[in-house]
Amino acid sequence: MQRRIAYPIIAVITFSLGVGLIHLCAFVQSKLIESSELHEHFILLAPPPVRPRFAPTFRACKPGWVQGYVSSDDEAFSESGNQYPSPAKATQELQKWLQEAEHIVERTPRLDTKGKKIGERVVAIFPPNDKGVKWAAIIWTDKSFLRSIEAPSLQLALEFESTKQNQ
Repeated sequence: MQRRIAYPIIAVITFSLGVGLIHLCAFVQSKLIESSELHEHFILLAPPPVRPRFAPTFRACKPGWVQGYVSSDDEAFSESGNQYPSPAKATQELQKWLQEAEHIVERTPRLDTKGKKIGERVVAIFPPNDKGVKWAAIIWTDKSFLRSIEAPSLQLALEFESTKQNQ
């Protein structure tokens, strides 16, 4: 009989002590953080926030798609793609892009795993946009798809392309 009474009493006391300790810890922690000397130490010990190299900013679709990004250096750029009715139409659209190019840096065929040509990859520099900034693009066809990476610098476009290839 005494055990039946003792167990609930012990449970209530243990629960009350736990709740009391939690409140005491929270109170002590808030007072420690409010202390200016410790607050400075907490700030110094906190690691800097990790910012991804490339963070998506927007996405738009129809027809095709475009994905905006911002680099950790605060440079905005985009990746886009569209599917055409045929590989010939995708190649025709690529040629339209290249008519606007100021300088073609590189032009190479894209091959499948068997060595058959499935498209073309072009790296080009374009004249200043409406903001007066030259820009670079990596444009490629893959059968009836046309894709591009457009960035304010060739280095940024190539770096982003290399991250996409490693995924």
